[in-house]
Amino acid sequence: MNHFRAFAHQTVAGWHAMIRLPSDAAARPILGDGGKPRVFDCELEAHKEATRHMERYLNGNLVRAGDRVSTAKSAAEALFCFPGKGKAVAVERRRA
Repeated sequence: MNHFRAFAHQTVAGWHAMIRLPSDAAARPILGDGGKPRVFDCELEAHKEATRHMERYLNGNLVRAGDRVSTAKSAAEALFCFPGKGKAVAVERRRA
């Protein structure tokens, strides 16, 4: 299902920051340099990092069918004139 989760996981070396996204079936660690999981000294640091990454994911650019939503939105807004913004209406006529 579409579950999000950010948590800290204790290991022998320390704590890993873990996130689970709806696109993954299992939680994955936050990776550092070299593609290895980052190890934190305490649970709080790991949990803060996991929460920060989850927030960035949730507040990031929306994607639909491989394109960013902002590109489709700006193309649609270019067709209309909004009061007070002084944009012109672009009208294209086609014959069937």
